[in-house]
Amino acid sequence: MAPFLCPRCTPLSLCYNLIIETGTPMNLQTFFTEKDFDIRTYEVVSPTTGDSHIITTDVVIDRILSTQGQERQGVVRILQLLDFANGDFHHFFKHLATGLAAQF
Repeated sequence: MAPFLCPRCTPLSLCYNLIIETGTPMNLQTFFTEKDFDIRTYEVVSPTTGDSHIITTDVVIDRILSTQGQERQGVVRILQLLDFANGDFHHFFKHLATGLAAQF
């Protein structure tokens, strides 16, 4: 399927929203394998208990891979946006690590 051009974008650029809505589903396992992220350590504070937790990138990625349904769609959407914008994935991973810390 040919990508759609957004009327707001220049003829050579693709609109991010249309790529997400019309593109093929992202294979998260392949995405993480190809990106080969550095394993970093995130020191986060649980928003529920105030306890400090140390969570690594691989733990966050394992949790992402276990998501389903709307949760997965939301994570995929943000990963695609970060990839498209050359954003800071580790900032997002640290944000997710804070959410994981709240579960303990």
